[in-house]
Amino acid sequence: MTLEEKNNYKILFVDDEHDITEFLSYNFKKFGFDVRHAANGMEGKSVVESWMPDIIVADILMPELNGIGFCREIKKTKRQKIFPWYF
Repeated sequence: MTLEEKNNYKILFVDDEHDITEFLSYNFKKFGFDVRHAANGMEGKSVVESWMPDIIVADILMPELNGIGFCREIKKTKRQKIFPWYF
């Protein structure tokens, strides 16, 4: 996979640990990925509605809307695209 191919991929990190999302974002951006992050499932839901990532990496234990609830909400509203999920 070339760097040009990686530039097309959008990744969303959803975790309430700011240090983790910053670390992941920084490292993936170095390789040309388009990265966004959210602090909880509710913020993540907002990002998905406006940005449509190719892959979602989410923590399970988060405030407001946990990772499992976040996954269920997105699957209910975004039927036209299947997201790979990683917890």
